Amino acid sequence: ITEGVYCIACGEEFVSQSLIPRLDGHTPTVDKAVAPTCVNSGKTEGMHCTLCGETLIKQQQTDALGHKVKTTVTPATTQKAGKIIKVCSVCKKTLSTEKIYRIKSVVLSKTSYTYNGTKRTPKVTIKDYTGNTLKKGTDYTLKYSGERIKSGTYTLTVTFKGNYSGVSTQTFKINPKPTALSEITSGKAKLTVKWKRQAAGNLSYQLQYSTNRSFKNAKSKIISKNSTVSANLSGLKSKKGYYVRIRTFRDIKGIRYYSAWSDKLYKKTK
Repeated sequence: ITEGVYCIACGEEFVSQSLIPRLDGHTPTVDKAVAPTCVNSGKTEGMHCTLCGETLIKQQQTDALGHKVKTTVTPATTQKAGKIIKVCSVCKKTLSTEKIYRIKSVVLSKTSYTYNGTKRTPKVTIKDYTGNTLKKGTDYTLKYSGERIKSGTYTLTVTFKGNYSGVSTQTFKINPKPTALSEITSGKAKLTVKWKRQAAGNLSYQLQYSTNRSFKNAKSKIISKNSTVSANLSGLKSKKGYYVRIRTFRDIKGIRYYSAWSDKLYKKTK
């Protein structure tokens, strides 16, 4: 319709309106697509008419992409804590930070054994500073040294992995099998001591004797030959009581490994 003019008081028409034929088709314009982000949805490309506003191609909503998580681990050690950081590789947003508490203790179930002819394998318990127990295979691996049967010092190497790093070296001993006193006979200012031979490991013997039951100021006698099963303790005081005990030992690379002491026996000299 064209523009017209009329009097608002009486209604007289000065310029008449006339019909204008409609346009032949819409005048389209593009509605640009909106790319989705990690957290926000997007839209596809659309189109509408610039004259009448009619939607010609409806825009469709597209889902948010979601974060692409990249995990970085700084392992904990026995000296300091570590952390796990998760970051989106697309938008670079830090999604989470988790602390890995440092390793507090590495404890063997036993650090000293007595020879019994079988392999010794102590268990290990590893805890962090919250008291959490680390898992074998997931957090660490174990490696034992040697055959772990004969007397000696052996090594357990703990190698940390996963959320932990570093190495912890622990040691444990296998001591000789003990023996026992079998008989003590009295002599003039001396004692003759007999014991059971302990052949396992080609061991030597140490006799210890004292007038004090707690072996204060005790004296010792070494018997190197393993087949020897008796010895004289001479130079003692006459008619004096002595406590005697025995243990085995073995020297390995400059280190002497002792068994436990036997039960003590008491005897007076003549």
